[in-house]
Amino acid sequence: MRRAIGVRFEMRFKGESQWWPVDAREVAETLAGYYYDYGMHSCLEMMREGKELPTALAFFRIRG
Repeated sequence: MRRAIGVRFEMRFKGESQWWPVDAREVAETLAGYYYDYGMHSCLEMMREGKELPTALAFFRIRG
């Protein structure tokens, strides 16, 4: 997530419509457990392409 310096992230819990700002470190720590096969670089690239990355409880994206 060092490549994410200057990038802002946000998250929302499943079932909610409100997005909340979230720290890049928290995003990295959370997504690492779910996307370990992809790597953080791939996760960042997917979010840069506009994708929301889901976990068991929430969705993460780059703040737009």
